[in-house]
Amino acid sequence: MKLNVEDRIRIYEFIPDKGSYKIMKEATKAKKLLAFNEEEVRKFDISSGLASDGKSMQVAWNREIGNEHYVDIEFPPQILSIIVKGLKDKSEKGELTENLVSLYEKFVE
Repeated sequence: MKLNVEDRIRIYEFIPDKGSYKIMKEATKAKKLLAFNEEEVRKFDISSGLASDGKSMQVAWNREIGNEHYVDIEFPPQILSIIVKGLKDKSEKGELTENLVSLYEKFVE
């Protein structure tokens, strides 16, 4: 699956934080696949910090460069099905945001 910087950041929402041993092992693999190396952090000017609400994290990057650079990531099958289910659930509940449309198109359609 070819993902750009924004895709890689947004997909974290669907990687489980808890579950069975097997799911958590695969979730850890998926997070490692999505992680940015030092060169990418510099190249795309990626930074993170607290959002204006003081509670959630916010990630910023050079969108002009980062959203034109794609990395091919192959997710473990169980994680892929969790991502697809999460995106479908958001769509069915009317909670799919504009930021998630490209992920929906890549993973579901």
